[in-house]
Formats: sequence, C-alpha cells, structure tokens
Amino acid sequence: MKLLKKMNAMFLITSLSVMFLMGTVLTLVLSYVTEDQIQDQLKHSYKRILNQIEAGRDVHSLLPFFEIDTIAVQPETIFYTKSVVKEALDKKPERFKQLTGITTINGVTYRVIVRISELETEDYNESIITVVLIAILIMIAVLFFVNRRISASVWKDFYHNLSVMKRFSLQNLEPVALKTTNITEFDELNHVLDALTRKVITDYQNLKQFSEDASHELQTPLAIIRSKLESLIDGNSLNMVQIEKLQGIYQTVNRLTRLNKDLLLLTKVENNQFVANESISINAIIRDRISDWYEIVELKNFELHWIESDEIWARINPFLAETAVSNLFSNAINHTPQGGKINIVSVGSTITFSNTGSEPIANSESIFNRFHKASASSQSVGLGLAIVNKIAEANHITVTYRFNENMHHFTLNFSV
Repeated sequence: MKLLKKMNAMFLITSLSVMFLMGTVLTLVLSYVTEDQIQDQLKHSYKRILNQIEAGRDVHSLLPFFEIDTIAVQPETIFYTKSVVKEALDKKPERFKQLTGITTINGVTYRVIVRISELETEDYNESIITVVLIAILIMIAVLFFVNRRISASVWKDFYHNLSVMKRFSLQNLEPVALKTTNITEFDELNHVLDALTRKVITDYQNLKQFSEDASHELQTPLAIIRSKLESLIDGNSLNMVQIEKLQGIYQTVNRLTRLNKDLLLLTKVENNQFVANESISINAIIRDRISDWYEIVELKNFELHWIESDEIWARINPFLAETAVSNLFSNAINHTPQGGKINIVSVGSTITFSNTGSEPIANSESIFNRFHKASASSQSVGLGLAIVNKIAEANHITVTYRFNENMHHFTLNFSV
C-alpha cells in the first residue's frame, strides 16, 4: 500500500473512531441533561398543583399528564418512575416519565402524579444527535479531501525524485539531479542519495578500470609464455617426456587465457557495457556456428539436427548473441559422448540445444553458477553457462535446463 493511501486510511479510521466516541459521549451527556431537565419540569408542575390545592381551588385530574387523588394518611414522599399510558383504544400506548408525590394539605392526604411524554424528549435528542453527527461527517469528509490534496502536494517532489532514482543507470555515469523540496527530511534524503550515487559511479569506474587493466596486463605475459612454450616444443633438443610436460603447460596457459577473457566478458556483461542497438536473427547466428563447428562434429561422429521451425529475432548486442549461442553449442559438443546426438530446435520464441546424456546433472539448480561442479570429484564446467545466464538476464531472456529421454536440454526463451 502506498504511503499516501495508508495515511489517508489511518486518518479516516481515526476520524471515524473519534466520531463514534464523540457520538457515544454526546448521547450520554444529552441523556443526563434531558433527564435532569425533565425532573425539574416535573417538580415545577408538581409544586404548581400543590399551590393550587393550598389556595383552595378545585384541581381536577388531566389524564395522562397529571392525576390527583385523596388517599389514606401516608408519610410524605416524592419519587420518579416510568409508566406506559394508553389514552384510547385506537391509540398505541405512550411512554411517560412521571413524578409521584404524597403530601398532606389542610389535613387531607393527596397523591399527585405528574407525567411528561418521553417521545418529545427522544425526538429532540435524536434531532440534536443527527445534526451533530452530520456536521461531524461533513467536517471529516472536508478534512479528508483537504488532507489528501495537501499530502499529494507535499509528496509531489518526493515522487519526482523517486522516478529520477528509478531511471538511474551506470551506463550513463551521470549523478542524479534531485529536486529541492524545502522539506528538511526530504532534502536530507536527497543529499544522502546524491552522495551515494556519486560513490557508486566512482566505485564502478574504478572497478571497471581495474578489470580492464588486469585483463590487459595478464594478456601480455600469457602471450609471452605461450610463445616461449611453442618455441621449446618446436625445438629438436627435447625428449618425449619433456615435450609432453610442455604441452600440458601449454594447454594450461591456453585455458588461463580463455579464463581471463571469459572473466573480463562476464564483468562487462554484469556492468551493462553492451548496448542492444539492433534487432538480429538468432537463426542466422546458429547457421554460422554450425558451419564453424561442422568439422569437429564430423570428427567426433556426432549426429547433428538443426530443426528451424520459426525465425527468431531479438534486440540484443550481436557479440553477446554470438557468445551465448557459441557457449551453448560448445557445451553440447564438449559433453556429448562419441557418436552421440545434438539437436538444435527453434520454435515459436524459443531455441533449444539438446545433447545426448546418460543421466541428469546433479545440483542442476546451480548449473548456471560460476565454476559449477556436479560433484566434489567432478571437473568444473567453467564460465560458459554462467556467461550465457548473465547475457540472458541482461537482455530479458530466460534460460532453463531440463533432462528428458536421455537428453540434456538448454532452452533460451526470447518472449519474456
């Protein structure tokens, strides 16, 4: 839930709770005040009747409002009760509050009952409560919309700066231009974000420069080592044992050279240094790779099938697309047994590289991690699949693995 909505909801809930509490208190206060006023009115009417009797005037009962009876001698008393009186057969009973008083005047004991209808007081109270509650509701509604407009105005600059932060990218290498809000807390946040983005840009540039420098500096000594090893291997003064050891070293240097290039490529992909500026045909890249690898396929006696059901186009950097396809193709060739089968299928928006296998890869959920090993004793698969995964993530492509019918299947889905 957005902050503004949450604030408005809390304001509305609080206001309704306050209104309910005020309504309850108002009802109790009105009931108390009304009860006190009724008792005063009953006392006043009772005293007027007694004054009339004391003056010797004839006072007769007027039902249902007051009754006067002479009774046997009793102690004087006054008490309040409620009663229900039905004036006629065709009328409903009416509720009254009454005062009953017993007093002796000129040697005669009287019982005087004075009544006031509850309907009038209840209607009066309901009218007051209704008016007050309507006024409170109107006030809450006005305050709610005013608060909403004020909050939207106050948070406008915040959301503007938030949208600026969402567009922040290391590809531009430009600090964010945040708008001054004249609100201390927001301006402090802007200051922190500005300092943070500048530090991120600086750290990124330093890391990028370090990666490029390290890769470049490693290439020269590796090239020198390879050159000297080739000279030694091509010489005639070495025996077979020495030549085999040098060839092993030469292969290790080659692997180290490839690893250096792959790490540099992986760093560049993670830092979004490749721009997808054109739409290219993935099928065309696969056809070129098949042509490049055809001799190795024949040499290893592989059965290669290229099923091209649909032409797939994607907006991706051409070099990254070629790298992803080459790595998947290379992975299939390197892990297919002699005389095995390799299938490449393009259908809809997916391309699947499949190769023969005897059993599924252990810990397949981490197969796209760097230097993944199926087991502690197995050999690392290197960075090929990790690079494919990073290229896919950077270009909104999904890459998945499954094992089915003695075949390993790696699928690229370009529809995401």
